[in-house]
Amino acid sequence: MPQYERIIIAGQSHADTLFNDQHRASDAPTLVRLDADAEVYGLVSAMPRGPDYWDALREHAAGSIVVLVWGGNDHNAWFLFQTTPHFDFVRADLPNVDPKAKLIPASLVHQLFYANPEAEQCKALVRELSERGDCRVLMMETPPPKGEEAELKKLLASEYAHVAQQRGMAIENIPLTDRMIRLKLWRAFRDASVRIARENGAEFLSLPAWAFDGEGFFRRAYWQNDATHGSSAYGTQVRRELINGLLSA
Repeated sequence: MPQYERIIIAGQSHADTLFNDQHRASDAPTLVRLDADAEVYGLVSAMPRGPDYWDALREHAAGSIVVLVWGGNDHNAWFLFQTTPHFDFVRADLPNVDPKAKLIPASLVHQLFYANPEAEQCKALVRELSERGDCRVLMMETPPPKGEEAELKKLLASEYAHVAQQRGMAIENIPLTDRMIRLKLWRAFRDASVRIARENGAEFLSLPAWAFDGEGFFRRAYWQNDATHGSSAYGTQVRRELINGLLSA
């Protein structure tokens, strides 16, 4: 495998958490250096990412290790709040199910994350970059769900005010999807991401063990004050892991 001397981190909002205070350095797609001592760069821009952002990644990718942080909010965007009727599904690694829930096939959940329009866009981009042969492409795991429901609900007021308005309820009174079902959903999203990476010529990079608590949820010490993302401490440690694991290898 060729030796690459720099890392480019790119992607959506979970990539922004790795950019720390640089994540709004420019509204236009711009490559910014993230570490004084190592060749680690972030491709920043305004959100949402448009075609100009992915074109900039194509332009800068040559000679680089591209760490793509794709999606990661899907399970929350669709299922953070309990659906009616509420559902569950069986996974070998989380076999217990809610006896009151409607059981649906795990394969259906997998397809939801694997074959939606954004996933198709990801497949095309990963395949294109991988087939070029002038960069190394990795898809990085995004954080697991935040499992401490009482603490999580404290962070939802501003981000999900529209949901409270739609339902005519205070946000703290809207039931969340059961935490173990949210964990299953995130694992289904991760499995789809692994498949996308491997089928399209990329590697999949798992998060380090320190990011997880004993049950597999996002460790509380690394939460940002919202429903999904990691803190600046999380971003700093992940970047250090990338440097040590990819540039020092």
